[in-house]
Amino acid sequence: MIEDIFRTPIYSTQLEIDNDKLWQDCLKVKRKYTKGNLVSNRGGYQSGQLLGYTGTESFRTLANTIAKHAGDFSKQIDLEIEKLKDLWFNVNYYKDYNLAHDHFDAYNKLSGVYYVKAPKDCGKIILYHPGKYVEHSWGVKTPKGRHNEWTASIWRFQAKPGKLMIFPSWLEHSVEHNLSKSPRVSFSFNIV
Repeated sequence: MIEDIFRTPIYSTQLEIDNDKLWQDCLKVKRKYTKGNLVSNRGGYQSGQLLGYTGTESFRTLANTIAKHAGDFSKQIDLEIEKLKDLWFNVNYYKDYNLAHDHFDAYNKLSGVYYVKAPKDCGKIILYHPGKYVEHSWGVKTPKGRHNEWTASIWRFQAKPGKLMIFPSWLEHSVEHNLSKSPRVSFSFNIV
């Protein structure tokens, strides 16, 4: 008998949100605050904190929707959460990417991404197995192309407009290079 322990839950759903309006509001913020943040992004633009930003209703709508889904997810995994802590957007242009990182701190419980624009070849989000030695221990003895949820060291998810993903804040992740000539636009967030 096999028992699964130390499982890593990933929540994914498709939202019906006005992404065109979100993108236009992102452009307004980007024009107003031309100097973006540099954290894990290499190239592109990362906004500052958007919670409490009074310039747009679309950000509030997205924040409320994320909070609702985070609440649903947390109930499914018996995790107590309080609120959406922060929200920001990312614009990745041709060849821009995000280094491997996590959102762990003493308070963050869940983190995630919402895709506004995700053209073909814009890069996938990569989630890394929390057992850092799995690739060296099990990955080398697995037939090529036959990795599964036990033996894979990484898991790639396709970006898609309207897709919301929520995962544990301690889960390391990165984003591949955007190989499209159109920007990949996403929102990131943390839940406490």
